[in-house]
Order: sequence, then C-alpha cells, then structure tokens
Amino acid sequence: MYVVIFVILRPIVYTKITKIGVHEDYLIVKKGFLYITTALYPIERVQIVEVKRGFIARRFNLAKIELTNAAYTVNLPEIETTRALNLKDKIITRLKEVDSDV
Repeated sequence: MYVVIFVILRPIVYTKITKIGVHEDYLIVKKGFLYITTALYPIERVQIVEVKRGFIARRFNLAKIELTNAAYTVNLPEIETTRALNLKDKIITRLKEVDSDV
C-alpha cells in the first residue's frame, strides 16, 4: 500500500498542483497539497539546468528539473516531460539575456 501511495500516486497528484513560472529575474515555484509553499529562485545565479527522469517517471511521462548554482542545488517537483523541457528552454533563454557582472 505504501508503494502505491508514495511511489505512484504522489507524483501524479503533485504534478497537478505544482505551479512553476519564469519571470524577469526569478523562477517562482508553488507546491504543496495541505501546506502550500512558494519559493523564489534568482535566474541570474543558475549555472546548470538539467532535466532528469527515473524509470518510474518515464512510465508516467514525468520529469524533474534540477537547477544548480555556486551555493546550492534546487530539485523542482516532478512535472510533465513536455512542460519540463519547455521550462528548461525558457530558463536557458533567460540566462542568455541576463547581463551580470558577477
């Protein structure tokens, strides 16, 4: 029963309630079911953007985005693969537009 709830059903439900948006200077992630959390991540600090898919995620057409900068790594919740690839492209486009002296 544990496997069914936390391995199969949880990622499917979380994909429906997770909102990820790319704005001018930051990435906003709103996630949660009972407790909703909102996080902002500065785009100009991102160094690596990766889309990862495990064998169970591939079965349900889900992907996870991992953002890495000099200080930390952010693992975004699972979303549909096409949304993840589009989001990766948007983030990379924003990174190319950023003019930073850091």
